[in-house]
Amino acid sequence: RKKYNLPESSFLIGSFQRDTEGSDLISPKLEKGPDLLADAIEKWWSTNKKIHVVLAGWRRQYIINRLNLAKIPYSYFERPAREIINDLYQTLDLYPVTARCEGGPQSLIECGLINVPVVSRNVGIAKQVLPQESISDDVTLAIPNVPNVEDWKLPNGYQKYRELILSL
Repeated sequence: RKKYNLPESSFLIGSFQRDTEGSDLISPKLEKGPDLLADAIEKWWSTNKKIHVVLAGWRRQYIINRLNLAKIPYSYFERPAREIINDLYQTLDLYPVTARCEGGPQSLIECGLINVPVVSRNVGIAKQVLPQESISDDVTLAIPNVPNVEDWKLPNGYQKYRELILSL
């Protein structure tokens, strides 16, 4: 967190994919669910002001505008190198997947490799790799006591992920 000037005592929520459509840089890319992500973050923010959002990637203007309107603190890394993305994942306390449709999503694999807690809508491979407690179409309901993910973590939280990888 020090390396990237991220607040050490905050609860860091990450999002590293494009969320804005077209050249207007305003319209949300609805299949990625940036509106749902912003709604969830605003709900969590209403009960815990220690939240800080970590954004990476390009075309993040939709979520940035929503965070600015709600006065929620964030750090933005536009087009970071792969090594920086890896570092940023390792700073996170939670990675919500709010996509409406996904092939992967890749972030489930990336988070699984370094044991970053994830909440996800039921998209892509979520059911194959995540414990049922972390899957809900309303990600704000997926973990009780957010942002206290320590209560949510299971002893074998990524066991289904490991089983999938070993079966390949």
